Amino acid sequence: MDIVPPAIGWIFEFFMKYEKVFNKSAFMKMKKNPQMMWEIGNTMRITKSETPLEGAQLNLNLSRENMHADKITQDVLFISGKDDHFIPIRLHNEQVRALVNAKSVRDKIFTKDDHAQNHCQVGNIGLLLDTMIEWIEEVR
Repeated sequence: MDIVPPAIGWIFEFFMKYEKVFNKSAFMKMKKNPQMMWEIGNTMRITKSETPLEGAQLNLNLSRENMHADKITQDVLFISGKDDHFIPIRLHNEQVRALVNAKSVRDKIFTKDDHAQNHCQVGNIGLLLDTMIEWIEEVR
C-alpha cells in the first residue's frame, strides 16, 4: 500500500471489506477504462485469481513484512524509472537501503534523458538490456 497515496489506500482497504461491491466496481472499471482492464486483469492473471478482490488480497501480501529484503545475500541490480506510473520513485532508495545483507547492490534510476523513465524502462529497452548485461559481466 506504499505505492498509493494514503487516502486511496484507506478507501481501497475500506471497500475490500465488501466483496460483492469491490468486485462489481472493479469489473465496471475494467469495461470503461483500458488501463484498469490491464491493471486489474494483469493482477488477476499473475495471482491466478478468480476475482479482482482475490487478486488484490494476494497483492497486499507483497508487503515489507513479507518480502524479507534482509534475507537477500546475492548481488543485486535494482532499477527504477523516474516517471514510473506504477511504482513511485520515492520507494527506490528505501528499497535499496533494505538490501542490508546483499553481497553487492548497484542501483540505477532511468530518466527522460535516457528515454527509459517509464515502467519497465519502456521507451529504451536496449539501454535496459545493456545495463543488465554490463552488471552481469561485472559481478560474474
